Order: sequence, then C-alpha cells, then structure tokens
Amino acid sequence: MSGTRRRSGRSRRYVEEEEEPEIDPEVNLLIQMLQQQQAMHRQYWEQQAQAERHHREMIHILQKQRVQPQPQPEQGVQLQAPRGNPIFREFCRMNPPTFEG
Repeated sequence: MSGTRRRSGRSRRYVEEEEEPEIDPEVNLLIQMLQQQQAMHRQYWEQQAQAERHHREMIHILQKQRVQPQPQPEQGVQLQAPRGNPIFREFCRMNPPTFEG
C-alpha cells in the first residue's frame, strides 16, 4: 500500500436520511393552539398600542383647544346661540307647557 488508508464501512456521502419521528396529533394540536394564542396576543397588544395612540391624539387636540383663546363676540352685539336639540325646541314650540293651579 502506498500510505493511504482505506476507510471501512459506508461512505459519508451516502448517509441514510434519518426518519422523522411521527408527531402525535395531540401535540400538533397543542402547537397550533399555542401559535393561535400567540397571534391573538400580538393582535391584542397592537390594538392596545393603537388605542393608546388615539387617546394621546385626542388629549393633544383637547389641550390645544383649551389653550387657544375663544373668539370673543363684538362689543355691543351679543349673539345668543340657540341651546339644546333643535328637534326638542320645535317640539316645545308646538306643544307649550300648560300650568294648572
């Protein structure tokens, strides 16, 4: 022999593929349930973050409205804006209260 040793046994190039162990259907179902729960959990936190952003925007808008001075009506002319629901005002106009006594 010329100094090279020959390997005994099978060649490494043709290693048999290991068989995958069969997965128990109950374990598979459990994995699916866990993945679904994780997805729902992620969705919940995304909704919470969106609600928090919306809340901050609303607070910011309300604070801006508070800081801005309200327009003052001209001196001498006092406009009185109608108050209440217009439908209710019309009802009261058409059906005035009667007092007995």
